Amino acid sequence: MTPHPEAPAPNAVERFHAVDALRALAMFLGVVLHAALGFMRQDNPFTPRMDPARSELFDLGVFYIHSFRMQLFFLVAGFFSALLLSRRSPADFARGRFVRIVLPLLFGAAIIVPLTNWPFLKAHDVPASPATLLLSPAHLWFLVYLCFFSALACAAAVIARRAPRLTLARVPSALGAWADSRFALLLLAIPTTLLTLPMHSWIIDTPWGWPPQWRIVLYYGLFFLVGWGVQRRGIAATMGRAWMMLLPLAVVVLFPGLLWAAATIPTIPDPQVPRDWPRFALAASIQSLFTWSMILGLFGLFVAASRRQRPWVRYLADSSYTVYLVHLPIIYWAQYWFADVAIPGMSRGALEAFIKFTIMLAGATLLSLAIYALLVRPTPLERFIGGGTRRA
Repeated sequence: MTPHPEAPAPNAVERFHAVDALRALAMFLGVVLHAALGFMRQDNPFTPRMDPARSELFDLGVFYIHSFRMQLFFLVAGFFSALLLSRRSPADFARGRFVRIVLPLLFGAAIIVPLTNWPFLKAHDVPASPATLLLSPAHLWFLVYLCFFSALACAAAVIARRAPRLTLARVPSALGAWADSRFALLLLAIPTTLLTLPMHSWIIDTPWGWPPQWRIVLYYGLFFLVGWGVQRRGIAATMGRAWMMLLPLAVVVLFPGLLWAAATIPTIPDPQVPRDWPRFALAASIQSLFTWSMILGLFGLFVAASRRQRPWVRYLADSSYTVYLVHLPIIYWAQYWFADVAIPGMSRGALEAFIKFTIMLAGATLLSLAIYALLVRPTPLERFIGGGTRRA
């Protein structure tokens, strides 16, 4: 559990502020992505109703965010899981994960998921029933996978303590070393590309059902293990140190290259049409390079910007869990009701799409923050779905 001997010893508090802010970034980007879905030029099955006012810029924004956001989140989740297990017993870790993951998932399944799925049912004239309202976990699928990864992490910790000669930490430690290498981009992109190939589309699959799917488990499990290794080796402050090169590389070179490589690959493939494997592999490899360029670059940027704690960043980090849990029903009901609402004197084009998107995004974000400020932060719920500052 000791830091890597060759790694510098930066201030741990500063480093963890940066990682916590990265987790908040991943959460808030989810709000942006979900608000943009209804305004994409290409129809997609992830929003109740497509708005007549659309723009290709929303397609680009959705693909851009989707190609690194959840990967970043699971890497940060692995980091904090390793941190917790370095400070707590496996039993304490399991109790903490039950409070922070299982209970919010149960609450979400009872209230948030039905409210999220309901506008989909209305849009397709499907009667609402307990079975249909709970058919999909919606955006809470990430909690299902976090439960799975946390259980595996807890079991691995128990085995490691009872049989210390079994070097269970070898894999995440090796991945952590790769993340700190000058060849990190290439070393991490290779296994990521291989784990992308089983996906149904060149964009990473989003699970619809409740049972974990093996290809999703393996793919996001890699990021979880890298985050685990980064914490164990104490290299969070050095990972992504070339961020001034990585982020421009991602934005200027790799993302346009990804769009070019995937231009002839359907985002929703027809199972009757054979896959163009060379093209698919090319798109998967470029996407993997883009994903890791963004993650490593953002790590470096946030560490560089987190020399001291900022109260407003801390507040947003504390609120991000609640905001992500409650925002989607707000956005989906807005998309359902306002899809056919036209702005007077304006054609149904890109400008109207951006105005409606801005109103929808601002409204969902502010309402979600209000729910956190009024119903979560001053109450015991802060321990469960807030920043976790209140302890029982």
